[in-house]
Amino acid sequence: SGDSYVLTASAVNHAGLRGFGFVRAFTVDESSPIVDYATVECPATVGAKVPLRCSWRNFLDPQSPKLDYEVGIGSVPGNDDTLAFMPASNALWHDFEDDLSEGDANSTMSSLEHGQQYYVTVRVTNC
Repeated sequence: SGDSYVLTASAVNHAGLRGFGFVRAFTVDESSPIVDYATVECPATVGAKVPLRCSWRNFLDPQSPKLDYEVGIGSVPGNDDTLAFMPASNALWHDFEDDLSEGDANSTMSSLEHGQQYYVTVRVTNC
């Protein structure tokens, strides 16, 4: 429902002759992506044999042909206090295996507590 604009370029030479060129049309989009029917799916329990791989679907934005996805892990829904928001692997899922490598003492997986509940948040931005 944004306003549409068209950019044109014009040039005038010293003789007063004009030339016009179509540059690009664009729409101002001030709406957020629609998340009413979006779902995020992650395993209920993760560990050494069950990696954390989450997928999502139904994030929509009629005005934007492209959406950017970021993922984060937090101790409460919407927070990223455990693993800061980062670009997702792709538009449909993210595999946290490299982000949460158990062999790396500095990784997030080594700081996760056994039995603690964590929340994965998918943050979507229209482009």
